[in-house]
Amino acid sequence: MWKFFLLAGLLPLVASFIARKFFCDRILHRYNGEKVTLTGKEFAEAVLKCGEVTGVEVVQKRRPFLPIKPNRLILSPRVADSTLAVDVAEAGLRASLTLMARRQEKVVAWRVWAVKFASSLPIFTLMVIAFALILSRFSGGWALGIESFTLGLGCVALWLTFTVEREAAKLVAGFLDEKAVVTRRTEAELLEKMVKAIAWRRILPSFFG
Repeated sequence: MWKFFLLAGLLPLVASFIARKFFCDRILHRYNGEKVTLTGKEFAEAVLKCGEVTGVEVVQKRRPFLPIKPNRLILSPRVADSTLAVDVAEAGLRASLTLMARRQEKVVAWRVWAVKFASSLPIFTLMVIAFALILSRFSGGWALGIESFTLGLGCVALWLTFTVEREAAKLVAGFLDEKAVVTRRTEAELLEKMVKAIAWRRILPSFFG
């Protein structure tokens, strides 16, 4: 029976690894170290301006999970001050999610929940399994099967809510195409590629990087 749980968890996990490798990692690797003229905070503010919204406070905080709120854009200091294309694109994507939260707050909240769920559940399960193994309540096979199943369950939650980040990336790409968000066309094309790639980063739990 434990083999069923193992396989049920491995299928979505492997699918997520393949999708992220193809749509995200290879793009980020190709443009690793590329810089743009804007900082992450400046690009995020430009995205908010393109969305024609006011009253959004941009703040910097160090947290494992940064919330998405309709009236506040929270960036990590590393992303906010960076000019690396990958960090600037990350800031732009978060700004786009903030725009979406102003129109579809519950939908974006489900995505935030899925990201937390996918990262927290396997860690919590691993702690329980470790305790159970110490007490000899589980066999090694069942421990592996259950942990695999929780990882797969987290990936399923991320797939089901992935549309939110994909639409947010499309929104930023549209701004880069239609409006003078950045002065250089080459930078606009680079950021468009990076934003679309980063949207696929969270198709795996956050502890995978």
